[in-house]
Amino acid sequence: EDASSYILLGFTLMSVRRYQEALQAFWQALWFDSKDALVWQVVGLIFTVLERDAEAMEAYRRSLILPNGIDNADIRLKMGDLLDRLGRTDEARIEWTRAVSDINEKAAGEARKRLGYRDD
Repeated sequence: EDASSYILLGFTLMSVRRYQEALQAFWQALWFDSKDALVWQVVGLIFTVLERDAEAMEAYRRSLILPNGIDNADIRLKMGDLLDRLGRTDEARIEWTRAVSDINEKAAGEARKRLGYRDD
């Protein structure tokens, strides 16, 4: 038993929309490795689906501070979308702007669209 088996189980459960059970599997994975930024990002996504917004934001923030090379632009894009859904538009724009400066061009392009920029 290790983190990878729980991660696999979590993704399998997500694929059949058993989000609460998937969340439990990812918590088990985090018990083995609490510094896995990808798992924190997925936990944030599950919390977003479950409309547990404060917990989603905390999970996304944790994934940003951990140094294991995941896509920060994508996380910032998700955080911006969550803030926008909560009516916190100014904060959402800040996260989308930060996404623009990160390395993932696809996510940065999506952030530019949300900010109303045109790619000419």
